[in-house]
Amino acid sequence: MDKSLNLKRVPQTNHPSLKAWSAADELMVQSNPTNEETIGIYNDAFGYLTCHLANQNPFIITDLKSQAAAIHQNATNNDITVAANQFYLITDELPKQLEKAYLKIPKSIALFETYLQHIHSHLSSNGQVICGFMTKYFNANLLEMATKYFENVEQSKAKKKARLLILSGKKNRDNQPSFEQFQYHHLKLEQHKGVFSAGKVDKATNYLLQNIKQPKKYACILDLACGNGIIGKWILDKIEIEELHFLDDSNLAITSAKRNVKNENTQFHHNFDLSDFKENSLDWIITNPPFHFENTIDTSIPINLFKEAKFKLKEGGTLTIVANSNLGYESFLKHHFSQVKIEASNHQFKIYTCS
Repeated sequence: MDKSLNLKRVPQTNHPSLKAWSAADELMVQSNPTNEETIGIYNDAFGYLTCHLANQNPFIITDLKSQAAAIHQNATNNDITVAANQFYLITDELPKQLEKAYLKIPKSIALFETYLQHIHSHLSSNGQVICGFMTKYFNANLLEMATKYFENVEQSKAKKKARLLILSGKKNRDNQPSFEQFQYHHLKLEQHKGVFSAGKVDKATNYLLQNIKQPKKYACILDLACGNGIIGKWILDKIEIEELHFLDDSNLAITSAKRNVKNENTQFHHNFDLSDFKENSLDWIITNPPFHFENTIDTSIPINLFKEAKFKLKEGGTLTIVANSNLGYESFLKHHFSQVKIEASNHQFKIYTCS
């Protein structure tokens, strides 16, 4: 691992074995032979690629707000200059074509395609794409997806259990639909490819919606880690409320939620924490919180959100959580909340209400 950079994960983690880069990041940096190309960096989780390639003034394309925050923070901590106008969201157009793109391959094949679509539309005809991944996460679907967009798909030799996919020869392709549509009971939904739960409502959210109990106070609600907005949309369909907020780290998720929920009393927040909200401002926070970052389980992510939620709730406010039963949130919740009740449970999930 590289010892010359001081890199931190954002959000912070208490997991001692989780680092801010991998051998796949190192291998991508080592593949960079020249400083002359116009380059784009995609899905740089914590800034390793950006910090190493900053002298090439790369375009930095992200989906997660936490990605951009990590890159800013780690560049600053290492006295590396990265300008605000170098950052773009995956839904943005770039001002010029790329000669080379670097992509840290995400866990989701659908999200991989979303990145490839953006790269394909912004890459010069003789451009090249360097994709990095750890060999233990290799999936033949990666090759199949890459060949949809590029004629030449080559694999590098493995090094430190990492490997590269090197793509070139852009295929002529019409613009593909970036949204997928599906139905949940009577609700019609659509979402960007790559948003969590790919074209369906995941089991935990389904369990929550089928067992949801509204608290006594629910005038101002936050759908935390909202994904495509299904939880908030379900609530809006059932009860009358004054104000409903949707928050997610993923811009693709927030864009999807905006397409699904168009009520005037709603607001949308692209963020990974609750800094957009004042203390004692919310009546009800409801969430199916993330506990994975890509291929790693990290319960520091939801626990940090629960800590923040406590201070954002009004007196008498409620935090409702659906979670896998084996994650063991009870001890933490009972330590930080006066009342913790398990509203429903089965062999796989628990629904907690905390106040």
